[in-house]
Amino acid sequence: MDEQKIKEAIEEEIKYAIEQSKSTKSVYIHFKNMLEISLEEICDLVYLEKLTLINCKFKQFPAAIGNLVNLKSLHLNSNEMETVTAAIGNLVNLSYLNLCNNNIEEIPPEISNLSKLEQFHLSNNKIKKITQEIGNLSDLTRLSLNYNEIIEIPTKISNLVNLKHLCLTRNQIKKLPAELGDLNCLEYLQLEKNQIQKIPPEISNLTNLSQLSLEDNKIVEIPAELGNLSRLKSLDLSGNKIEKIPAELGNLSQLEVLYLWHNKIKKIPPELSNLVGLCSLALGGNKIERIPVRLANLVNLRELYLEENKIKEIPVELGNLVNLGYLHLEQNQIKEIPVELGSIGDSDDFWLDLHLEDNPIIEIPVEIFEREGLPDIHLTYHPELKFIPQEAAGNIIINNVSIPEKYCGIPLQEWQPQWLIEEENAEMRRLLIQVIGYEKILSQLQAINLDNWREYSLFKIERELDIEPIILLKMTCPSTNSIHILRVPPNINSARAAIKWINWGIDPEEFETET
Repeated sequence: MDEQKIKEAIEEEIKYAIEQSKSTKSVYIHFKNMLEISLEEICDLVYLEKLTLINCKFKQFPAAIGNLVNLKSLHLNSNEMETVTAAIGNLVNLSYLNLCNNNIEEIPPEISNLSKLEQFHLSNNKIKKITQEIGNLSDLTRLSLNYNEIIEIPTKISNLVNLKHLCLTRNQIKKLPAELGDLNCLEYLQLEKNQIQKIPPEISNLTNLSQLSLEDNKIVEIPAELGNLSRLKSLDLSGNKIEKIPAELGNLSQLEVLYLWHNKIKKIPPELSNLVGLCSLALGGNKIERIPVRLANLVNLRELYLEENKIKEIPVELGNLVNLGYLHLEQNQIKEIPVELGSIGDSDDFWLDLHLEDNPIIEIPVEIFEREGLPDIHLTYHPELKFIPQEAAGNIIINNVSIPEKYCGIPLQEWQPQWLIEEENAEMRRLLIQVIGYEKILSQLQAINLDNWREYSLFKIERELDIEPIILLKMTCPSTNSIHILRVPPNINSARAAIKWINWGIDPEEFETET
């Protein structure tokens, strides 16, 4: 049976079902691409209480929908609707309305008649303006308008006295009205990825607020009044232009999550140590130079993110954070790991995951590995690192490679090129190459001389040590006799071509002339 006949058969079946079910209370149709149903016929089912039409690809709903006065739940999400008929205002018993994932540009003012509406979902549309009439929906508990083109929030929103969830992520809102502070029942406020520049102090009146997200806006200052949100559990202000954390945030006694990634913060106020219920603290991507000792009071902390800052030292007191599972300090200026961090984690079921990639670590203290619950320490190879203790085997990860026992307990400068031949793990071989260096590899492993040009020699390592063949250009300085060795792409087969590649495409003869 071809597609057209299948389509006709399904439509006929639906028509028959509608005819036989004039008193039905629920219709659910989820069909994509193929089916074009008669919406007018569905609108004849005047006893309907729940109507679900998802992925049916209609562009507008007929005014006859106003006949469905008994409707309590209406799902018209994921269609191609461009307008919402004014007749929707007749659905006075509606408590749930989902119009997400359409092409709707405007909310009709008749929506104000839906006095029993409790949940209104309009995310992923093209709405530019929230009608003031939405303020008449006094029973509304959840309003979702994520991913639209909304510029401002109407002041009448203050009438939504029962609203608990307000979601306006990824719009174009620049200013928050002071009237938001009148939403006394509000528990979740999501405003991330807008263009908001200022948090009105009236937000502090939202005494039931549990989650506040203002990530990726243009906020410069955190108002001190935010410290009055006594029930706040999660606060996200990442991706803004904040320079200072007010001491008053230390008053948020119920706070469990505080995210301030990628701002311009230079200092962590000691008052944050009062947040003893905090489980996750993120301050990565700022300009912080020092970790305050009092941060060790956050005994319930499980995640601490301080990567991409200017920190030079880890205070030994962080060893008191016995519940810490993740400590991220990548891309700082840290040289030493305090042995006290070994106190974190006390069993095989719980241990510290310590990230110190892109730091000039010079030593791994053996004492940190002398107890149960050994930490996993992630590093980037740095020439200053000279030794990996035997006790650290399997718990040191360098360049995303867990270092096996056979390489531990031996000074890194004594690592041998011969190990490259024996090592099966390609990532470990790559690390061995980096640690041992091409000069040592070239002198101790069999290499074929491919070409010579003046003081330059091109070699190929015969062994398959890496994913691609290793081609090396050896350069001898004529004045100092010092030797430099660089790896070049595997497709290069002449010393002169290798020099040209190193000089960004400039031929060596031409380069000498320019010099």
